[in-house]
Amino acid sequence: MSTFSSFKECFTASAQQISAKERIGRILDIHHFEVKGDLTLIRQNIETTLEKYVKEGVRLKINLAFGYILKGLDKDSYRFFHPSQNHAFFIQPRVIVGPDDITLLLKNLTNDNILEHVYKTKLASNWTVLSVVCFAMRIYKIHDVI
Repeated sequence: MSTFSSFKECFTASAQQISAKERIGRILDIHHFEVKGDLTLIRQNIETTLEKYVKEGVRLKINLAFGYILKGLDKDSYRFFHPSQNHAFFIQPRVIVGPDDITLLLKNLTNDNILEHVYKTKLASNWTVLSVVCFAMRIYKIHDVI
């Protein structure tokens, strides 16, 4: 089996987990995006989504997780690593109250930071990251206590 067909098989088998979707709840919303092309699109998706919450006056905490395809170094094998809160991007979720918070979050979210995080969280040394294919935003809505 060729390298491309092995990669394609892994991607196709994981397509449902990679594709865009969202789950909206009373306290927690999860937005899942497929990454197509440049990692800068990640920032655009985050900005657009967070702006909707801020315009609605929702205060929130956010964390990110990335999904990627790994390639085995010892053989022609591939594995999908799904975005997991066990490997969240921020140590503590970031609080978003207004547009300035979104700007600060995006300023600190660079392609290099994303790739560095992904390489640190990969499974083991006999696997290498081939491609970031998706990411998930976990948004915790902050409700006022009465």
